[in-house]
Amino acid sequence: MTALQWMLWGLIMSLVMGWLSKSRFRARPTSDARRLAHPLSTLIMGLMCFVFFTGIAVVSNIVVPHRTTTWRTTSIFVGFALLSALMSIDCFMAQHQVAEDGLTYRKLVGTKEVPSVVRLARCPVHSGPEMVPPGNAVR
Repeated sequence: MTALQWMLWGLIMSLVMGWLSKSRFRARPTSDARRLAHPLSTLIMGLMCFVFFTGIAVVSNIVVPHRTTTWRTTSIFVGFALLSALMSIDCFMAQHQVAEDGLTYRKLVGTKEVPSVVRLARCPVHSGPEMVPPGNAVR
């Protein structure tokens, strides 16, 4: 790849990552203040990746078959397409709601769970290593 191609790739990636970052911090309505949901950009990226990897699997196997195409390469592309589909489905299935009586959430498979306050109180917390300020910083 030439330097121009790397610069173009870097510019496109910067734009996409900036768009993803901005969409996460977009203001939401006050009615959704206690609800955690995926931003729309997650759904869009999941669908784009699904179409991309499905297209690669089809093109590499059916449209332009050649001697390097094996079931392994096809299954890798199909696997990535399935993971992208799961990412898109999770945008609709996963829900987290904070209420007065605790936290309610729904997983990808659709099971709803309401952890009890006792279970949350006994949840182990790892504090991690102590953060030491650099140089002459005051604690």
